[in-house]
Amino acid sequence: MNITGSRWFKAVRQPQRIAEVARCFRTVRNNQLALSRAYITASGIEYPYTVVLRDGRALSLHDFYDLTTFWLIFMTETYVIRSADRVIIDAGANIGAFTLYAAPQPGSRIIAIEPFPPTFARLQATVTANRLSNVQCVNAALGAEEGLAYMGTIDEPTQFRAVTESGEQAVRVTTLQTIFEQNNVHEVDLLKIDIEGGEYKSLLTADVPTLRRIRRIALEYHPGPKQDLFDHLSKVFSCELDRPDGNGYGIAAFHRR
Repeated sequence: MNITGSRWFKAVRQPQRIAEVARCFRTVRNNQLALSRAYITASGIEYPYTVVLRDGRALSLHDFYDLTTFWLIFMTETYVIRSADRVIIDAGANIGAFTLYAAPQPGSRIIAIEPFPPTFARLQATVTANRLSNVQCVNAALGAEEGLAYMGTIDEPTQFRAVTESGEQAVRVTTLQTIFEQNNVHEVDLLKIDIEGGEYKSLLTADVPTLRRIRRIALEYHPGPKQDLFDHLSKVFSCELDRPDGNGYGIAAFHRR
C-alpha cells in the first residue's frame, strides 16, 4: 500500500473521520470519495475544484486550504447554528464557506465581513453564484476603532492573512458597534469570528452595551491575551466551550446570560 493509501486507511478508521466522511456523502453531490481522500491525504484532486452540495449550492476551492476550511465547516461542523439564529455575522468570512453553510437558515440575515480585497471578491462571487439574497458583504476588518490597517500581499493562504500596522495592501477597519449601526442591527443571534488574532482588539474594546446585543459567539482564538478576552466576555457571557490545541489556538463558544 502506498503512503497516501496508508494515510487514508488509518484516518478513516478513526471514529470522528468515519462520521465526517459519512456526512460528506450525505452533504456533497459530486465525487464524495475523491473529496474525502483529498482532505485526509492532501492529494487526489486538481484545483480549482468546485464542490457541489446536494441542494445545488456550490463553492470554488482554489487550494488545499480552501478544502480544509470547507471541510471544517461542513463536515466537522466546527460552528453550530441553532434553529433560533436569524441575524448572523460572519467575521472573517474569507471565501464564504461559513456564509454558504449558514445561508439556508430559515428567515436568516447574514452579514459577511472580509477585509482582503482579492478574497472579498471571491466572497462576493460565492454569494452571487449561489444567489444568496439574504447575505450582505462588507469589505472591512474588525478592530478597535475606525480607520485603516494593512495586510501583506505575499503568496500565502488567504486563511492566514492578518491585519497589521504595515503592509502592501491598505484595508478599512471598522468596529462591531459601527457594523450594528450602519446595518440597522438591533441584536445578533450568532457572531462567528475567525480573524487571525484581530479578535482581541475587536472584542476587548467592545463595551458591555455592545456585547449585550449578541446572543452567542463562536470564536476561533489565536495566540494572544486569551485570559483577558475571556474575562472581558464573562461580563456578559458564559463560556460553554473552550477547546485549545495546546499551541495558543482554539475554539470557544459563549452564550449571553
